Amino acid sequence: MDFRDTDLRDADLTGSIFLTQDQINAAQGNTGTTLPPTLTHPRHW
Repeated sequence: MDFRDTDLRDADLTGSIFLTQDQINAAQGNTGTTLPPTLTHPRHW
């Protein structure tokens, strides 16, 4: 799924499954975005 420029600011994604680091890297988020423990916040957030 294409996540380019998807707004994930302040979203709680902790229960997400099949979410990839590439999708997260393409999206827009912030420090309020909560990710599953297997993923990390990109630098541009």
